[in-house]
Amino acid sequence: MYFNSRDIKDGETKMKANPPIREQNNNKQLVESLCMGWIDIISSNHFPVPIQYKLHTFDFQRAMAGVTSLG
Repeated sequence: MYFNSRDIKDGETKMKANPPIREQNNNKQLVESLCMGWIDIISSNHFPVPIQYKLHTFDFQRAMAGVTSLG
């Protein structure tokens, strides 16, 4: 609900995540759904990854997935 793809430069390895960071419209839909009571629980499968595991390569395909300092 905080990050969106507009904030991420193409190929930026430190924000590579699975599932990927979505578009800004998804943020708005999540907030609206929460406010309407349609969502009971918010969770994420974006595990935190130390920066040294993200920046050892500038190869987006080889970079570890996970959001630095999200934890």
